[in-house]
Amino acid sequence: MDNFIRLIEKNDLQANDIEKVVVTPHPIVQFTQWQKNSLRTEEDFSFNIPYLLGCAAYRIKTSHWLNKNVKEDQRIREFIKRIEFKIVIDEPGFGLPRIEDPVARPSVTEVLAKGKTFKERNMYLKGSWRPKEFRNTDADLIEKFRDNSSKVLSSDKINEVSQIIIQELDKLEDIGKIIELITP
Repeated sequence: MDNFIRLIEKNDLQANDIEKVVVTPHPIVQFTQWQKNSLRTEEDFSFNIPYLLGCAAYRIKTSHWLNKNVKEDQRIREFIKRIEFKIVIDEPGFGLPRIEDPVARPSVTEVLAKGKTFKERNMYLKGSWRPKEFRNTDADLIEKFRDNSSKVLSSDKINEVSQIIIQELDKLEDIGKIIELITP
């Protein structure tokens, strides 16, 4: 997903520009839950690569991908029908780099759009602890917390918890303060 999101953002590709998507993800996607689901259960939506790519193509925040209105969004359903998706399982291409670095998680995404092929390859997942450039920044973590908690916490509570966790956690003497703040 990170490759796809980076690729469409970097090249300013909109959902309607995309004709074909080829992904070479983690080999785990060869198993049934990734390949054969019919978008009925929450698990189906969570493991359906075309659906997830559709959400990303329409710039829907990840914390909303399982919302009822998003799951029923006809734009995403049409995207899934319209786009040619190809999932390539490359176990050697995934496994061999991991011999050199066990943290590596190589993946490739290609998108055909606007008459061109765009390609993004990555050896590490965003949010990995190493290499350092793939770590989430404090700003990334605050944004993710804000997005995920905005459905149940006020903006003031989100700001206060963010401040404590990111800038004052090492000085915090009682975790109960955070628990009180995040309890809706």
